[in-house]
Amino acid sequence: MKCKLSRALSRIFYFGIFFHYIIHAQDSEKQRNARKLSDKRTNACAFNSTIEGYSGVNSFMMDYTEGKSNLFLMCPDGSFDESLTLPSSSHQSMITITCADPDAICTWKIRNGSHIDLQNNDFVSLSVRGVSFQGATNTSIEINSSRAGRLFSFESCYWSENNGSAVINAAEESHLFDFSLPKINDDKKRIRTSDDTYVLGGIFSGFLTNPPDSPQLSDPEPSDESALASPTKIKLKRCSFHENVVTQSIIFIDSTDIEIDGCDFVGNEVSDSLIHIKDEGLHDIHDVSFKDNKLLGEVPGIIFVSASSRFNSRGICGLNNQILQNEVCNGTAQQRPNTEECDALNDFGCTTECSPYNPCDECVSSTEELLKFLEDGGNLKLCENTVFDIDFLDEPLTIGEPAISLGCESNCTIKGGNQQLRIHDGATDVLIDGISFESSRDASIKVEIDHTEPADIHIRNCQFRGHSGSNIIRLLSSKEVLSTDEPIEAKIEIQNSILVDNAEQIYMIENKGLDLSIDSCKVWGNDNSGIVGVFGGNTIIRDCQSWGNNFTQGLFHVSGDSTTYNVEKFCSVDDSFEGVCNGTIENSCVEGTSGTTVCKDSCEPLIENSCSIPDCLSAYEELQIAMILSPGDTYVICPDTTINLDIGDKGFGVTEPSTKIKCGENGLQEDNCVINGGSYHLIINTTDVGVYGMTFVDAHKTSIEIKANAEGPSSISFNDCSWEKNMGLATFSIAAESADVSENSLAPVIISNSTFLMNNAEGSIISNGGSPLTISKSLFTQNSALNGSLIHIEANTATISDVEFVDNAVGESIMFLSSDAELTKTRVCGFDNEAVNDSCDGIAELVSGSLCKEGECELNCSSLMPCQAPSCFDDWEQLTRRMDKSVGGESFVLCPGSSLLLGNDGSPLRISESDIVVSCGSDGTLENQCLIIGGELQVLIDGAASGVRFEGVTFSSSKKVSIAAFGGSEASATFDGCEFSGHSGDAVVAIINNDEGTGALQDGMMIEKPTDAAMGVSINSCIFKENVIDFSPVVNVGGQVKVNETTFVSNIGLGGSGAVTSFFDSPLSVVSSCFLENQGNSSGAILLIQDKIDSFVQENNFGEDNVVSVGDCINVVLAKPSGSFISCYTFDSIECRSGAISPTISPGMPIAVPTSLPSPRKCYGEDNWETFFTDVRDSMGNEVFTLCEGLSIDIEDMESKGLAPLMIKESGVTIECAAPSTCLLSGGSSHIVLSGSIQDVAVTGLTLVDASESSIAGTLERPSSVEFELCDWIDNKGATVV
Repeated sequence: MKCKLSRALSRIFYFGIFFHYIIHAQDSEKQRNARKLSDKRTNACAFNSTIEGYSGVNSFMMDYTEGKSNLFLMCPDGSFDESLTLPSSSHQSMITITCADPDAICTWKIRNGSHIDLQNNDFVSLSVRGVSFQGATNTSIEINSSRAGRLFSFESCYWSENNGSAVINAAEESHLFDFSLPKINDDKKRIRTSDDTYVLGGIFSGFLTNPPDSPQLSDPEPSDESALASPTKIKLKRCSFHENVVTQSIIFIDSTDIEIDGCDFVGNEVSDSLIHIKDEGLHDIHDVSFKDNKLLGEVPGIIFVSASSRFNSRGICGLNNQILQNEVCNGTAQQRPNTEECDALNDFGCTTECSPYNPCDECVSSTEELLKFLEDGGNLKLCENTVFDIDFLDEPLTIGEPAISLGCESNCTIKGGNQQLRIHDGATDVLIDGISFESSRDASIKVEIDHTEPADIHIRNCQFRGHSGSNIIRLLSSKEVLSTDEPIEAKIEIQNSILVDNAEQIYMIENKGLDLSIDSCKVWGNDNSGIVGVFGGNTIIRDCQSWGNNFTQGLFHVSGDSTTYNVEKFCSVDDSFEGVCNGTIENSCVEGTSGTTVCKDSCEPLIENSCSIPDCLSAYEELQIAMILSPGDTYVICPDTTINLDIGDKGFGVTEPSTKIKCGENGLQEDNCVINGGSYHLIINTTDVGVYGMTFVDAHKTSIEIKANAEGPSSISFNDCSWEKNMGLATFSIAAESADVSENSLAPVIISNSTFLMNNAEGSIISNGGSPLTISKSLFTQNSALNGSLIHIEANTATISDVEFVDNAVGESIMFLSSDAELTKTRVCGFDNEAVNDSCDGIAELVSGSLCKEGECELNCSSLMPCQAPSCFDDWEQLTRRMDKSVGGESFVLCPGSSLLLGNDGSPLRISESDIVVSCGSDGTLENQCLIIGGELQVLIDGAASGVRFEGVTFSSSKKVSIAAFGGSEASATFDGCEFSGHSGDAVVAIINNDEGTGALQDGMMIEKPTDAAMGVSINSCIFKENVIDFSPVVNVGGQVKVNETTFVSNIGLGGSGAVTSFFDSPLSVVSSCFLENQGNSSGAILLIQDKIDSFVQENNFGEDNVVSVGDCINVVLAKPSGSFISCYTFDSIECRSGAISPTISPGMPIAVPTSLPSPRKCYGEDNWETFFTDVRDSMGNEVFTLCEGLSIDIEDMESKGLAPLMIKESGVTIECAAPSTCLLSGGSSHIVLSGSIQDVAVTGLTLVDASESSIAGTLERPSSVEFELCDWIDNKGATVV
């Protein structure tokens, strides 16, 4: 028997695909083919002859193949001026269209019609990236969404100057369920589906309202459409819609899912809503801005969402949108099916709610917005972390108006183009601040203004990188310079800016007739003629620094036409001049004897090389310069600095004795100084070296290479350092370069209080071939050396003390000693290490005099003393790693008060062995407060794992499924006294036989009745509360499920029931349980999709205030697989007998509360904020304070009452949101103030908005530790956020 799902539920059981992917981790052949580069022989793109691409639409069609993955690379200079129209098809195809140059935007500008028209093709899917669509007169993208299961993805695309009815139109020619699903006729007759089909969700609920004996029509003929796949979906990511004028909406969606992420709508003109969402579907719009748009008609709102749609939104903002009708919603207008007259299908008679948008930041995030601003003038902030790609512009960005400011607080880049920014006559009082300019091909900034007119142009705190034109900054007068005596009123200031990694310039900065000052600038790693060329005007250079450049003419070039030229305090370090002038080239001309002019160059070397070192260093170049200027010194890295090295970089060469490198003034790892990437981090070729508090990450060859040819007693020491995720032959290598050096005289190497974590070496993690080695108080964990050891010692002595080796994998041994090496060890232990290929899991010593034959040597292997296993687990990765090694019959205790966070990419806890117990604290109770939070999938039970038990654990906030009980009939699991809250996704607990279920679910559209039973699951004295689930909190497909003394409260099952849904006559027993205030689509509590009631047992259950969306059967619904209603059942108890009680139950209800399980902890809402404030302020420590889901507090208002900011003064205080990201604290000077020496303080799941000073403030004393998890800071205005 097979069950075909309706549109509402086809996506619900998509979790089968998700788990299939997790378990098997295999791509389909189709996916692999989609990743292969097309081998078509096509026209070579002019910009790069090594990349083949298409230069027009016709060549697309010539190579398009039905039923295949088609990859089309667009040439940036191609002629894309026609429509792409695909004929009807009978084969699924994927078309991928992308700009062949990943750094460019390809323009598709048509004369009329549509860019892409798929109205007559319902099989093709489409992926487009890096394309600018212009000039459509009909609809730019036309999609027929009548066939389900297709994907249309657009990333980094632009739509501008299109006309017609819409920009993107995705609609079915006829509603899918009109011909493939049963519907209610006006005469109350219903169409019956075939008996092997389950039809659920909203449509299923519709015919539960019909009496069982309603007359039936004949079965419809089966069709491909009756096996409904997941619906067609449109994804728009980082796209822009600018200055389009359409007669309806920019985007019109009908019966199609859509996700819009990080897009902006600016300057468009519509007669309908900007986005119109009609009919059913799942729609997610987030991080979208609407600015300067015009809504001309009598439309509901900027976004309109019909009553039959499922709509999620966050992070939407609006600014300066013009709405001509007074009653139009300046936000999202969403219909609500809350009246009897509401026809959700036809959007008739429904009430409309308006959700206004928060105002957008006064910043721009797209090139089109930037262009519009520069036309209007004013002060502008570029949005943080934004790249403005201007390759597709015919002209540069232009400033020709007075008083324009263009600034960025963090990480804004203008990239590409011939010229990037042109400043011309009319521009005065201009400020360019904090912007990174990259990869221009002519000049990044060109200033052309009248030198006799007053003007002030300031370029401050900018970076210029990767340019290849003749100049980076080009200055010239727009008026002819008549004489050097003319006053120069146009002043250009370049201050505190960096020119790095540029090439091929004649001069990086060229001045022809203006007044130029360059202050506090850095010139690093460039390859060109020189820094500044002066050919008229005034130029002064102060306090600048040059390092590692290759100059082919000289630092500066000055012509005889220059009025004033001066250099003050210039520092040149390690520059290459290739035999040319290492200073200023001065060109002077004199009258010759025959009336001709004779000109010649002379070199004026730098008189004073004024170099200084900052107190702390925050860049690769700064550390290199410091080591050159002051060799053998102490170099302090600024706290919270990451020095990124490019692949191939050899890091820092340490060649002078007495060199010290430390993180912050105190040399502590907690100050977070990281050297990341590169082939090497440090290459040390001297002695008396100290490295303190540094973290070394992601070296590709060797992180630390010590060339141990230095003699003497002075050591090379590393203290409080960490090596993480490094690769290559070794992480830490010591080798004697000279055979003439006595091993006993080599400088000793000392490693103390350090960590080696997740490094992967082709040889050994530490390879010592020379020096005496001492390692103390250090940890080696999760490292891999499959061809070597963690520590490999050839000759000399090694002293290892207080070192732990935990969860490593080795192919040789933990430690290897050659026959002439000596080891002294004290308190060295190992735990959970893996020795592959029968290698030594301890210390391997080469037998003296033994001969190695064919790579095998005679070794003595001695085991390490076992490290003490952790008494409890408070880290998710540690727990999952330990579980992976379990062979069963083992207990895992979660530390009381611990929060084990999965994160978005966290792996689930996979249990494949029997008799595994996971408990909260040693006694396994909720009052110990052990929280597993986040992730898509939290626990996976598979195979024949039986006797699995969870005791007293709180599971929260999974995004797909919390518990995937995917074992076979031999498997079993029990949940005693657990809590499940705040989950979303498909289900909270899903029971399905993996071997049967995932195979049936791979296409995401149907559930097969399993031939083998699924596992058994018992749920005892648990709480399911406040879960919002696409289907049902508990879903049973073929398993044996027992629910005893369990409370379900305030859960929502959008597609099934509010608590439990069971399929295929699967055994289900529900005893002494309570169902309170739950809401389901087809049942408020329990839904049985089966032919008979025999497999269902219920006793002493109580229900109150449960709600069903359609129909009037509240508690238990029995329905046939065909969708026909059978029976409605009620619960038989008049009181709640559950052993797990929710605090939301009214006090007047007769409830028996046992002493064995505590009630869930209370939450604080708006009505008891004052209590919450005083409880936190007066806390003695070690308390958890929970804010209710959806809490929104005006901190400014509370400050006026003396009830804000929150003050944390004691250790062990936790403030958490019951549903992360739903608790909002807004306004005020500060949200939270910390003081004193406080440790183990945690703040989880809060959204902190609009503080006028610092959101998090205070003065802490050492030692202190405060963690913020799953928190968002938005629109805070102070000098700092934390």
